Amino acid sequence: MASPNKIKKNRIQIRVFRNDKGFVYRVVGQEHSQSFVCAAVSALMINAYNSVKALTQAEVVEEHNEEGGFLDFTLPDVRDGAEERDAALLLESLLLGLRGVANEYEGSVCIEEINK
Repeated sequence: MASPNKIKKNRIQIRVFRNDKGFVYRVVGQEHSQSFVCAAVSALMINAYNSVKALTQAEVVEEHNEEGGFLDFTLPDVRDGAEERDAALLLESLLLGLRGVANEYEGSVCIEEINK
């Protein structure tokens, strides 16, 4: 069994931010491993980002560092409009997929939800 320090070091950290209406408006991912779990999380996050850009009119602000395994994307104007709700729904779908990976590979993914 791996030591607690090793598990924490290799854990993928995901932070999900919700606005006062409960909509997801920001997702930040930081990976600390080169595993297939990291590849799954990266694929989910990149797909969600691309889906929001391609399928909605919502503005998306993105920052990433491929070498450090960092991706941060924000929907700065998530309010009550249809486009923003569509984008937020895609991010809920992302969260569903991330939870699935976290449940399947326990200890590999840590998801923290932050309410604004």
